[in-house]
Formats: sequence, structure tokens, C-alpha cells
Amino acid sequence: MVKCDICGATFKNTQGLGGHMKLAHNADGPSGQHSVLPPTLEEDPELSAIKREVKVAQYNAELVKLRALMEHWDERLRKTEKENGILHELILDSVDTALAQALSFSKGHAEWWRVPDEQIRSWVNNFAENIEINIRNKSTR
Repeated sequence: MVKCDICGATFKNTQGLGGHMKLAHNADGPSGQHSVLPPTLEEDPELSAIKREVKVAQYNAELVKLRALMEHWDERLRKTEKENGILHELILDSVDTALAQALSFSKGHAEWWRVPDEQIRSWVNNFAENIEINIRNKSTR
């Protein structure tokens, strides 16, 4: 008994295997050497190598896309952090200005805690105006 190395079919002799190889596997004789194509494309090592190369190229393309997306978000994060720093600075400048105004007022009044509500409202409005002015001034720099 002889066995086909490709599909495992068994035959009584090499002549039967040779006929099988020609018909089933497009091969010359019982040795199994292929004349044109392998029995199936999946068994072709060159095709397998090409498939691997295609997969690697697809993964690399996805990697490039992901890196570009990551760079985009990193840039947005840096921009947001910069804007947060500017806002923080503006608020501190405005608080400093408001505190300086309150301090200068309190120096002239011995009982500054008895300041009328209207004056407090005025300070709050001045504080808000100072913030807006500082934002406008710093955003035009």
C-alpha cells in the first residue's frame, strides 16, 4: 500500500498513486512534484508569506492612525493645560486687585466690617469687571 503525502489517500501501488496525483493534485507522477499549482492555495508557502505581509501592512497602517490620533489628543491636552494656566493667572491677578482695593478701603475706615451692602456689591462688581478686563488684556497679547 502507498499513501498520498498530500491528502492521505491510500493506493495498492505507485501507478494508482501516480494517476491520483495527476487527477487530484495536478502533480507529475507518484513523487508528488507539482507541475503548475499546489493542491490548495492555503498550502502555497508564497501565498502564505504574502498574506502575512498584507496583515503586517494592515496592522502598521492602524498603528500609524492610532499614533496620529494620540498626537492630536496630546496637542489638545497641551492647549487645554496652557489655557487653564492662563485662566488661573487671570483669576489670581483679579483676586490680588480686589484684595488691594479692599485693603486700601479698610485702611481709611476703622470699622471696615460695617461696610454697607451697597459698597460690598460695588466691590463684587469691580472684582468681576477686573476679571473681564484682565482676560481681555491678556487674550490680546
